[in-house]
Amino acid sequence: MKIVVILMPFLLLAHDEILTPEALVLPNFYPFGQSEGDLLLPPNDDRSSGTVPISIPFPFFDQNHNSLFVNTNGVISFLVEVSQYTPDAFPLGDNRRLVAPFWADVNTNVAGEVFYRETTDPNLLQQATNDVTATFVSHRKFRATWLLVVTWYEVAFFGARGNYTSMVRQVCGNIIIQ
Repeated sequence: MKIVVILMPFLLLAHDEILTPEALVLPNFYPFGQSEGDLLLPPNDDRSSGTVPISIPFPFFDQNHNSLFVNTNGVISFLVEVSQYTPDAFPLGDNRRLVAPFWADVNTNVAGEVFYRETTDPNLLQQATNDVTATFVSHRKFRATWLLVVTWYEVAFFGARGNYTSMVRQVCGNIIIQ
């Protein structure tokens, strides 16, 4: 029996425009915030969470990772934090293994918050399973077993003045499909 390990197709749900209070209700987003058990990065510019241990080995670049970094500038990295704010073409060198759902020059000292958590909540796992199988029809056997939910909420870009924010949500998981 052949087992295929898939780095879940990183569900990326984004809203890249100036948000108004009416636009904040986003029914397709997974719940987030401290009331959901998320951790919050302190306000900063070009920093990271520091090492975040995760409860499962996460296969990425032919290596299982037991920790990751949530970076303010819109990337989730393994091995090292990434303070770089200007995107580079892939593949990257210098041990920069990362997923870049929102690689940009973000400054949460000005506005916004970055939330993150891992979860095995059955309702969220089912929602992720449904989202992936509806979107990626060739992966009908997909079953979510673990999720990392990272939300860049109303974050400001470097140099922003006024109410220039955006919201990006990254949900990723580790799945084995037989």
